[in-house]
Amino acid sequence: MAHNHVQRPDGQVSAAVRPRGKLLVCSVGCCCGHVEKGVAPVDIRRYQVEWERRRLGTHVHLYQSGCLGPCQQANVVLLLFEGHPVWFHSLDSAELITALYDYLELLIAAPKFVPPTELLASCTFNRGAGTIR
Repeated sequence: MAHNHVQRPDGQVSAAVRPRGKLLVCSVGCCCGHVEKGVAPVDIRRYQVEWERRRLGTHVHLYQSGCLGPCQQANVVLLLFEGHPVWFHSLDSAELITALYDYLELLIAAPKFVPPTELLASCTFNRGAGTIR
């Protein structure tokens, strides 16, 4: 597990864990999870429970996020893993959230980046330059 050594203003040096990934779940934005707008709810509790149950805290940090931008996609999740951005939309079922965490465990165990699994591939989209590879 990699660490960043940071010197604080008081002169002490601390070692901060450098996670391999970040998982940002849009759950408090303008569209995602707003059932009154016709969008499925975001089950942030399931994201938290899976993250804790699988003990991913030292590998991937989980963030409950505001708007990530592509509102027309709804229930958006951004995975940043070792420099690879993977954008997901419509992650609004227990099956898809479980598949996302299975994919995270696959990434952690893999010697190099692998694209999303077949089930998740249908929920990916390109938000900017580059492709998922």
